[in-house]
Amino acid sequence: KQLALAVAIVAQRTHRTLCFINYSDTLSYFVLTNLKQQRKAFLGFLARTYGGGNNENLLFTFIFRSLLKGRKHLHLKDSLEGADLLIISDYMWYWLSKYVMKDIDKARCNGMRMYSLRVYDFIEKLTEHSSVGSSARKYMERCYENYKYVGGKCIKEITKK
Repeated sequence: KQLALAVAIVAQRTHRTLCFINYSDTLSYFVLTNLKQQRKAFLGFLARTYGGGNNENLLFTFIFRSLLKGRKHLHLKDSLEGADLLIISDYMWYWLSKYVMKDIDKARCNGMRMYSLRVYDFIEKLTEHSSVGSSARKYMERCYENYKYVGGKCIKEITKK
């Protein structure tokens, strides 16, 4: 949550619109256009918690088929045009459907830059090599850059392709 706030502060310096998505087995989102005006509502959004589980297929389907193309979100089309995608996760994912993988590849071909940030805790360090499932690896291989956040530091992660 602190990391999301830091990303918001940096992006707002260049007047970029951000869409934050909290997801597990359900999802909610918050579109941030002006941190000064939306600070209280944004902090309320960040205060929400989700218990257990994750559904990356739901996340990517929402991003590529609802948020960027759906009629309900037409008012966001201009502000999200040319957006980058940053996924902050522990990357302990289940499978990604072939449809989602096609959407990811199509977005990359259309110029979307994708980034990953893996957040570790001390238990994951013990099983670091097995903690990233094949679906997460497939996504991370498509990212422009991958980072990991360990022990209070964010470092660039070299992924073998």
